Amino acid sequence: HIYVLNLIKLEKVSALVSILGFIVMLAILYLDIMQSINIINYKTGEFNHWSQFYIELYSNYGFIVTSLIFVIIIFVLLMIILYIPNNFGSEDNLYLKIKKPTKLRLTMFNLYILQISRRVENITTLIIAYFLSISLLILDILNPLYAMFLVTTSGLYIYTQTDSIRINYYRFNYSAIKDYINLIISQYLYILITSLPILILGLIINKGNVNLYDTLIIFGQLLLIIILSTLIGILFPAKKDNPFSPFIGFLIIVIISGFISLILQFLNFSKLYNSILMMILYIFVIYISCLGLKTLKEEFLHEDS
Repeated sequence: HIYVLNLIKLEKVSALVSILGFIVMLAILYLDIMQSINIINYKTGEFNHWSQFYIELYSNYGFIVTSLIFVIIIFVLLMIILYIPNNFGSEDNLYLKIKKPTKLRLTMFNLYILQISRRVENITTLIIAYFLSISLLILDILNPLYAMFLVTTSGLYIYTQTDSIRINYYRFNYSAIKDYINLIISQYLYILITSLPILILGLIINKGNVNLYDTLIIFGQLLLIIILSTLIGILFPAKKDNPFSPFIGFLIIVIISGFISLILQFLNFSKLYNSILMMILYIFVIYISCLGLKTLKEEFLHEDS
């Protein structure tokens, strides 16, 4: 869609088109899931849905064939990434003109906060999330904070959005671990602050009633999604705001998550063991993210030299 937007001189709204595309996909998935729930046979437990792809493969062909198909799908997606063009024409200075506070120290963390909060596509995403949260409040079908999951998609592009800042630190005391912590905390703090209007509006409409446990669970899930989306943004950086690489990366993560869910279901562990395994998985994700940042730094310095 970037090519089309460039032709009609609307490349500045490319982020909006990408986000709306994600919304359409999520809406289709939601409607499909709701329709599938209605056809469940609760007496026999029969349930046929495309999401059972891995489970059906495992039941019919066994673990080896299922694993082989999983590897083939990942390989095909990686080949697609290699042939995705990363030279789209786009403007780099898509920021709101917000004056920097005079007493603000120019640390990496503060610069990341300014970068996230001033970026036009991030603000566009936030506005869409606000409209979605209002719709959820009016329809009273879900906690309106679920709309903030949309804002976590900025993690797919956070590495490239902050790359110009990072490059300046490469020649000084750069730390991949510190950089990663700044990336995660800056995104999470941004989401916490921008979630306040939704919380306040929900309190007003519900006359002060709020499900504290549900709210804390959502904020915890938001942090986990930020960690995953940031991993995708690091492993599949969007060159010149090209949205296709992180999108394919997103699909790969979904496939891997589905495969892991299949393994957990096969092992049939208790909730405690599943929680421990998920914790180990996220530790591995954090490790890979830091390793990716370190590798990207070495590649840049090698090319620069």
